[in-house]
Amino acid sequence: MKDISKLIEARYEYHYGGNYEKSLEAVDEFLERKPHHKRALKLKGHVAEILGQLSEAVQSYVQALTLCKPVRDFWERCSLLNSIGTVYWRLHESELAIRYTESAIRLYEVYYKWGKETFDEPIAWLLWDLGRYQAKSGKLTDAIATYEKNLELLSRTGPLDNFADPLYELGLLHYKRNELDKALDRFLSAAKIYESFEGLICSGYSHYFIAWILLEKREFVQSLVHIRKSIWYLKKVYSSTSVIYPDDDPYYQRAYRLRNSLINHISDALIHKAQIAANNNDKNLTLEALREAIKVRITFNYSKNFDFSHIFEIHVEDVKKKIYNCPEFREYRNTEEFESLFILNYKEFREI
Repeated sequence: MKDISKLIEARYEYHYGGNYEKSLEAVDEFLERKPHHKRALKLKGHVAEILGQLSEAVQSYVQALTLCKPVRDFWERCSLLNSIGTVYWRLHESELAIRYTESAIRLYEVYYKWGKETFDEPIAWLLWDLGRYQAKSGKLTDAIATYEKNLELLSRTGPLDNFADPLYELGLLHYKRNELDKALDRFLSAAKIYESFEGLICSGYSHYFIAWILLEKREFVQSLVHIRKSIWYLKKVYSSTSVIYPDDDPYYQRAYRLRNSLINHISDALIHKAQIAANNNDKNLTLEALREAIKVRITFNYSKNFDFSHIFEIHVEDVKKKIYNCPEFREYRNTEEFESLFILNYKEFREI
């Protein structure tokens, strides 16, 4: 009875109490008496994983897996294989992560062929993980095949918004392989879905890549259309993440990092917009986009709570150097209009 009470205590703390150290202590005490209890080993793996004790987590999962019966414990085996793959990925053991995730998928597929049950949804999630592992490991061909299979399964399970992420990832993979037409098709499809459910960040990023692909294909007008969309979406996200939280709030720290990243993307997109306009010999739009890019880039280094007047000129020179390195603006250099872009008054700037 005491053994069972320790397992119950460990499960309670894991599911409801939130005291994972206490949960781990209780399950360890239970396993001292019953070291081959597979559910206790699985629970220990979960708790250890949450606590960041990854080597201990994977060891517990593997022990539990060896105790599973081939047919009766089908669900346990699938779950454990998936968990082992996830932990190995966190341990930067990409080959092992891929191997165990593939094993989980194969196990689901075996039972699917037997007609026992439809496993499209869990297989689709495993394929998403597998594609991510393969892509990050440089196995681009394998990752593309995996995401395509993921899309095939999602077409049977839905909903529509689940299609967007694998389409976006396929766009990135084809772009890395310089398969621009395929990349463009995937990014356009992803953007359409993201926009349908107001996925602002991903809409902005999708249009950003679409614009770059169209620029490489020298379709300048369409590139300009999409870079404008990218800027609009990213600005909309930025304006919604500018609320100041206390410095010790972790959510504020995440929001701040996201905001900084977005400002960089917006500034780069505006410079890209200016490059497109320059290629189209549109002087006014070129200067307008550069003026806004400079303003955004310097805003990245500006805080209402910090006086950076002593390094203001350094930030101006940094953005000037970045713009000067773009060959598209060669004919504008040293002109009065171009140089005036970089003449900024700090006191006036603080009021922007």
